[in-house]
Amino acid sequence: MKRTQWNKGQEETESLLGIARRSLDEVRQVVETLPSYTPVFDMVNELKRAKIETTLDWNPPVTASPRLQADWDLILREGITNILRHAHASTVRIQLRGDDNGWTLVIEDNGKGFSQAHGHGLQGIKSRAAKWNGKVDIISFPEQGTSLVITGEFVEVSKGACEDIYDSDYDYRRPISGA
Repeated sequence: MKRTQWNKGQEETESLLGIARRSLDEVRQVVETLPSYTPVFDMVNELKRAKIETTLDWNPPVTASPRLQADWDLILREGITNILRHAHASTVRIQLRGDDNGWTLVIEDNGKGFSQAHGHGLQGIKSRAAKWNGKVDIISFPEQGTSLVITGEFVEVSKGACEDIYDSDYDYRRPISGA
């Protein structure tokens, strides 16, 4: 094979790789804006089916992007999953509020609480909050319930800013039923 043919083949390969990368980025952007797997009210019904008294005050600001709404849904999914699996709670309060300064999502239960928070689910919540320049505060004491307060802004920070706390091996979209 002549050198010019080799160089032309290499150029075509690099061009095709560039097209494939751009296409993959476009697909990722579309997928990230899709609604979350389980609507909020379906998740709350999981709590009610488990005989947990639930108060929902869900007021997403109309200016919230679809990506932010999807992250709220996934944060809530993880919070509800943890309540169903671990808390042994009889009451839960869920609140989402926003104003000019940002948003706050609160998930509280009167369950058994814990002394040390860890796990993939919490890492996923922190990762999603970090995407929105946010933070996660956990207030929990054994036998006194748990309060999870997540705050953030309406503008997403750069993708690389939160990669260190995102666990790519964890399935954040798994169903919550059967907990």
